Amino acid sequence: MVKEVLEAFGGVDILVNNVAISDRGRTVLELDEELWHKVLGATLDSVFLCSKYVARQMVDQGRGGAIVNIGSTSGYRGRSNATAYSTAKGAVINLTRSLAAQLGRHGIRVNTVTPNKVGSPVGEDVEPADRKRANLLGRGAAPDDIANAVCFVVSDEAGFVTASDVLVDGGALYGGAVDWGTHQRREG
Repeated sequence: MVKEVLEAFGGVDILVNNVAISDRGRTVLELDEELWHKVLGATLDSVFLCSKYVARQMVDQGRGGAIVNIGSTSGYRGRSNATAYSTAKGAVINLTRSLAAQLGRHGIRVNTVTPNKVGSPVGEDVEPADRKRANLLGRGAAPDDIANAVCFVVSDEAGFVTASDVLVDGGALYGGAVDWGTHQRREG
């Protein structure tokens, strides 16, 4: 992968690790070892391996860089129906901190952007109404909400931001669910 990027662009300054598969619908009693390893391989091992090889290139280039790993609020609180996914996402958040501690001296910033339920393939079976109830803003997150946070974190404006986790969850971890039947969202 790094070789292809170097051939196409002459260097690498930014890496965004955005990959996950889920074991949704399975508890520890139902989750087999094959799926456990498949989820951790795709969701955690890929982040480690891409970061390892891209970071080596960034160090060799000598001009720093930015790595962003996409987390999940499931990594903070676990899930009753996605054991491997929530475990892997929790590990991604902590891997980010370790990488930041190791790579900062090379001018490489490493951060996590952590969404809640988003209309994405991993969250595709989540009803839009459930995404709205799961946060303080009363609306579901859009992929652009996450993309905008990533663009900020890799920008020069965030040049002193590292080892951070940018929560893009509409306040879900802070306040949990809101009954929007009794609370009115302010427009504007």
